[in-house]
Amino acid sequence: MICQQLSECIENLEKQKVESAGKKGNKKEAKIILKNYPCNDSTRVDNCIEYFDNRQKPGCSEKGKSYILDIGPHPFDCACVHIDGGVVDTKECRKCDFAFFLSDSGHRVILVELKGSAVRDALEQLKLTLYMDELQNSFIGKRIYGRIACTSSVPKIYTKDQLALQKEFLKHNGNLKIGKASFIEQYDSLDKT
Repeated sequence: MICQQLSECIENLEKQKVESAGKKGNKKEAKIILKNYPCNDSTRVDNCIEYFDNRQKPGCSEKGKSYILDIGPHPFDCACVHIDGGVVDTKECRKCDFAFFLSDSGHRVILVELKGSAVRDALEQLKLTLYMDELQNSFIGKRIYGRIACTSSVPKIYTKDQLALQKEFLKHNGNLKIGKASFIEQYDSLDKT
């Protein structure tokens, strides 16, 4: 099943403010804020929303790979959403692992794939998520970025597939970046290629 109400969940979260930053239990706080889930399925939401707060270094990790966005002195809320196994809980379609919805002035969305060495597969998963019909309402009016954290060496020269996907993210006023297994990115560098 693919949730078609992600945009409603994100809108409901963005209307609320979580004053705790980086405390344990933020996932529960996000659930408390969303009293009326658009999907009416609190169990499903437990698998979708990882956290929503204004922590300085929002991130995600899986199987030894991680992506961290160092926000620095720019306080704003961030929702970390589990796409693979959360919003999209079917094995029948390929999708990225996580998405960050930033409540900054640019209203950015960062799609994140945490991958071993198959960069080409990661590129395909990001592209399929970017254009997944059920998620399009969640992307309206947002700048969309793609990030891959991989265990293989980071390519110094973009391949044909990477250039093609970079163009797709540029159409959404974002970009594509590939980093090491522990990918840490500065917020101020999001738009730098």
